[in-house]
Amino acid sequence: MKINLLSSLLFISASLFLASCGGSKKAASAPASTEISDIDTKVAAIVANSSITEKFADLKGAEKGKVSIFTNETGEIVKVSKKVTTSTSEKLSEFFYDGSNLIHSSHFERNTAKEKGKIVFTSTKHYFGNSKVLSAVQKSVTLKPADEANLEMKMNKAKYKAYPASSNLMRDEMAIIKKIKQLIK
Repeated sequence: MKINLLSSLLFISASLFLASCGGSKKAASAPASTEISDIDTKVAAIVANSSITEKFADLKGAEKGKVSIFTNETGEIVKVSKKVTTSTSEKLSEFFYDGSNLIHSSHFERNTAKEKGKIVFTSTKHYFGNSKVLSAVQKSVTLKPADEANLEMKMNKAKYKAYPASSNLMRDEMAIIKKIKQLIK
């Protein structure tokens, strides 16, 4: 249930990001905005596809959680996900493919250790094309535990902010995916 909620929040966040980019001159003039819109459309289609098949494994050792690989009708990997839970945080990472190319990654984290007495929710999105990072955006919301029911509304109001992506970001994301694939054989 929580994974579905987190997936829904990630999709809603991506949709809101597109809506917020449409009004800025920078996004309208940037050649990558069309690519980002196309990527979001492909991700939405993958999320909505009910015929994808999931293979999963439980994490063992220090990390508690689950890793999954989703394939389409032809056996092609379309999505890879990792959900990790610790005593102070939960993190859902999802990676989306178009063919054999990584096109998008989303990370949603719930952390109770960053600020005492509060919960910090962070949503991060990376868009990839031609083996490079097209865009990296992030937003955070801090709530009191009693206000957690208002998370979706607060996340919808929060705006994504671009941040400079590491030159090794794609390599790092691919390393995570490689480890997940090794766990699910």
